[in-house]
Order: sequence, then structure tokens, then C-alpha cells
Amino acid sequence: MSAANHCPLNPSASPISTSGDYSRTPDYTYCDRKAEPLWPRIRRSLREPFAEFLGCMILIIFGTGSVAQVVLSKETKGSYQSISWGWGIGVMFGVYIAGGISGAHLNPAVTLANCVFRKFPYKKLPSYIAAQVLGCYVGAAIIYGNYRSAIDQFEGYGIRSVPPRETATAGVFCTYPAPFLTRTGQFFSEVIASAVLMMCIFAIGDQHNNPAGGNGPLILFFLIFGIGACLGWETGYAINLARDFGPRLFTFTAGYGTEVWSSGNYYFWIPMVAPFFGCLLGGGVYDFLIFTGDSPVNKRISVSADTESRPGSSDITLSKCSAAITDKNLSKCNTAITDKNLSKCNAAITDKNLSKCNAAITDKNLSKCNAAVTDKNLSKCNAAITDKNLQM
Repeated sequence: MSAANHCPLNPSASPISTSGDYSRTPDYTYCDRKAEPLWPRIRRSLREPFAEFLGCMILIIFGTGSVAQVVLSKETKGSYQSISWGWGIGVMFGVYIAGGISGAHLNPAVTLANCVFRKFPYKKLPSYIAAQVLGCYVGAAIIYGNYRSAIDQFEGYGIRSVPPRETATAGVFCTYPAPFLTRTGQFFSEVIASAVLMMCIFAIGDQHNNPAGGNGPLILFFLIFGIGACLGWETGYAINLARDFGPRLFTFTAGYGTEVWSSGNYYFWIPMVAPFFGCLLGGGVYDFLIFTGDSPVNKRISVSADTESRPGSSDITLSKCSAAITDKNLSKCNTAITDKNLSKCNAAITDKNLSKCNAAITDKNLSKCNAAVTDKNLSKCNAAITDKNLQM
């Protein structure tokens, strides 16, 4: 196929809410859709769910693999701390795999929180959840196949049991609560851990706070490690419907019986439901107290042409936008003009923490402004922006 049949396009990946923004390499597709082979077409349409599937599979391979090694070796090949390491590493590499494609939510509750607070499309929610659960199911199946002989040796050949039996191995794959916990305690533990998770995820990705940027996966490793080390003992810190339900469903199909649902006084539904409450709580608290960007928690102001010219509306007028560029760092804008790259100029505005202004410029037709950049004349660029009748 000749190079003329290819069009370089930037991938339309979802906002990376879990760990900040990552640089993306160009994605190449075909200008002539009929000339494109079948599998690339399928992959293009399902790339985000595929990324969530693979990221969750890796998460479970590392996470449940660490649990299997500790439990089946009777803690001669690791300890509880090893399990915290395993889950943290699993999340880190899951984010590396999926972060630039789907945003690496790896958790239905995280996806829902992004829908509610970060305008992630609700229409993607079902496909994300399905991919996440399936990825966790397959990851559990891989670990079961790898450790099947060890399970036979630990429990007895062909015996498969669930807690509270002393030699139970179902807990390798999904979570079971400590026997002393009440139903309220079980739910509260999962809500608190999930709230901490979501609050920290939003902080990591907040461009107007102290974003992790390219270090996002590593910071998430420490986050999961910390949750496991500090909040994980009582319920096993599922904090994720897919991470618990996918492997639990696998244990049911692998012969562990219906007790995987009834054990712990039918505990199975708590790690399915509580993380949604926790992530919405954590995300809401962060946006209410800290976040200044576009969120349902923050007040949205509609601006008319009359309001724009009214004295005292300095936070929403474009004259202040130009001043913000100058006041913050004019050298960045000058560099942007020299490089003929308007995105750097917008980045200078973002650094000033003027998200409304930045969004207004981004949403408009910047043909005049782009022409001004080409002419290397910032005043023309500011005038082109000012000429617009913006309604925020």
C-alpha cells in the first residue's frame, strides 16, 4: 500500500484522568476506509475497550499473582507487604499499557466518577465496564492456570474451598472480609478506601494543582501500595468492581461453588457497590474543596456580549486574557509564535490557571489567530481572539 493511502491523525483518546496527561505519538489510519484491512478497522473502533481489557488483565496477573505466591507458599515466599507491592506494580503497568489510549481507568467506579465530574462520555461507560470485568476474569484464569498445581498441593487434589476454611484458596482471586467485621464495617471500609483512591487520582491529574504528568503511573503505584498497607487488611481493599467480580466469577466457573457468593454473609455485593459510592464521594470532595476547572461542583457562568463589556467582569473578559499572557510569561508566547505553535501559547494561559479563558480560546475558530501566529505578531493574535463574541 502506498504512503498516499495513509493519513496521519492524532488519536482521539479519552482524557487521562487517572494519572495526568501523557504525550501521544501520531496514529496512522487509511484515508480510503475501503482499503483498510478488517482487523485495523475493528481495532480502531474498539481500541479503548481493548486497552482497558489488557490493562486490567495485567493488573490481576500481578495482583493475584502476588497473593497466590504468598498464600500458597505459606508466607515463605513473601508476606502481606509483598501483596501491596504486587497490586501497586499491577496498577502501574496497567496504566502504562492503557493510559495513552483509554485513560487507564481500570475500574468501573473510576470511569463513573470521570463521567460525573470530568465529562467523560456516558456512552462509553458500558463498554469500559465490560472490558474491565472481562480483563480481570482472564487475568484470574491465567493465574489459576499458572498456580493450579500449587493449589492442588495446598488444598488437596481437586479440592476448592472458600474462606473461612483454613486452607481455602478462593481468597487468592477475590476478596473476603475479616470475620469480625459487621456489614456496616465492611461497607464503610470499602467506601473510605475508594474515596481516598479517587481523591488522589483527581489530584494527580489536576493540571492546576501539582500534576504528576509522566510520573503518573509511578505515583499510582505508591497510592495503591499505601491503600493496601494502611486500609487493606479488613476487606482486602477491592475498591474495584471489576477487580473483585471478574475473578470471583472465574472462581465460580472453576469449581469453587456457590459459596463464593454466600461466604461472609453474602459479602460479594459490597465490593461491587461500595466503590461507586466511595469514588463519587472522593471525587466530589476534591472538586468541592480544591478543583477550579470544569466540574458540576463548580458554578458555571453564562456570559453575554453586554456582560463582557461591563466593568468589574475582569475574570471573564478577554482583555484580561491578553493581560494574563503578558503577566505570566511572555517569553513562552513569543517562543510559540516563533515556532508557529499556538498550543504552547495556550499552555502559557493554562499555567496562569485561567481555565475558562483557555477553554474559550480553544473552542473558537482560531483561523485568524493562527494567521497571526504565522505572521509572528502577538497583537494580531490577541485582537483576533478579542474580536470573538464569547459565551462561556
